[in-house]
Amino acid sequence: MENTFSSKPEYIATKTAQTIQALIPTLSNSEARVAQYILLNLDSIAYETGASIAEKASVSQITVSRFLKRAGFKGIASLKSTLQKEFIPVHLDASEANLKESRNKNSGQLKSELQAMVRLYEQFETEEWDTLVRRVSAANKVYVTGFQSIRGAAEDFARRLLLARNNVQYLSPHDGMLAEWIDYPTLGGSKYDALVIFDVVPYAGESQKLCQLAQELGIQLAIITDEFCHWARQYNACSIYAKSKSGLFLESTWGLVLASNVLVDAVANKSTKANQRSKRWQDLSKELKLF
Repeated sequence: MENTFSSKPEYIATKTAQTIQALIPTLSNSEARVAQYILLNLDSIAYETGASIAEKASVSQITVSRFLKRAGFKGIASLKSTLQKEFIPVHLDASEANLKESRNKNSGQLKSELQAMVRLYEQFETEEWDTLVRRVSAANKVYVTGFQSIRGAAEDFARRLLLARNNVQYLSPHDGMLAEWIDYPTLGGSKYDALVIFDVVPYAGESQKLCQLAQELGIQLAIITDEFCHWARQYNACSIYAKSKSGLFLESTWGLVLASNVLVDAVANKSTKANQRSKRWQDLSKELKLF
């Protein structure tokens, strides 16, 4: 059985991986997190301790010990010893040529994606990015919207941003017909609202219309988009550009998600209440008893 959980495909784990995988449906949520972490990191468990696994899986050390006992191990040392015996080199068969071809293709895509990541992080060091962060941090209220295939990423960003600061709302022009802006005044001074737009090629017709309307209402703009967007700057928008074409069947959207995650972190770092909000959110979540 090929080990699909290890980051090193030249090795296989047999009985242990199968045993842990089969055990997951019977575990508590916290124990299952431990199991999943181990499955995803079989090749590096030798460098872990019970405490480090507990920290990375966000559980207690007691939970790690309880899981190991349920899986048939006397402790982390027992697990390491078993895995050391089970990891053996995979001998390539007649499919070696196909495997090499696949790796060459993946290698090319990897280089393209890594170059895109470098370019993205270079943008995080610019005045444009600093202005974008200040704009989203200082706004009285932040609206977020996205269209077509990127709408899900925009909705996720809105939820995450709400943990870092208050007054964040996902704006759905199709569903609400901009009812949120019915009584919107033209704002001035130090207080303003901001609109964060996610959009990729082919761009939604609503995007530029919303930019124009936002300008008229005094709403400041931030646009998270791809490398083909040529119209953002004409609306005085702060923009971040993530490369989307990397040779995949569909455009790559990880860059936009990465930019949104870094933006949430930057906004949280500017807030004196972000940690309080995170703690309060965790307390509220526990009240729902969903986890």
